[in-house]
Amino acid sequence: MDTCGVPTHIWNRWITFWWMLRHPGDPRLVLVDLGRRYGESRRRYHALDHIAACLRELDGIRDHLDFA
Repeated sequence: MDTCGVPTHIWNRWITFWWMLRHPGDPRLVLVDLGRRYGESRRRYHALDHIAACLRELDGIRDHLDFA
């Protein structure tokens, strides 16, 4: 699957987090769509680095989240 320029470290963390949430659907399709949208020239702050930063923040509070 084309990852639309999403770096491997973001890709892997996204997939892991998605499955931890037990969210239905295909996480790859969502991330490919986000990658395309975040790659648009008008994007400044909300780029792939922003997704990575959000995933790092979630890692920091993972022990306080209830994934039941």
